[in-house]
Amino acid sequence: RVVLVMDELTYLCPEGARAMVFAKQKMDLDEEMVVVGAKGQPKETLEKEEFAEEVTLQASLETEPASVS
Repeated sequence: RVVLVMDELTYLCPEGARAMVFAKQKMDLDEEMVVVGAKGQPKETLEKEEFAEEVTLQASLETEPASVS
């Protein structure tokens, strides 16, 4: 399980999102990647790259996975 805490991230370039996609592709199918606290531009970038479909999004470390909307 890989957990990426992004609650203080204010910018995510498309290349950074693609690097995350690449990392996810190298993981075993049963391994999970969790993005915590993504909001604003970073979340929009993940959604544009269609990466949000590949990971679990959570509002915080203490909450259940959030739906993408």
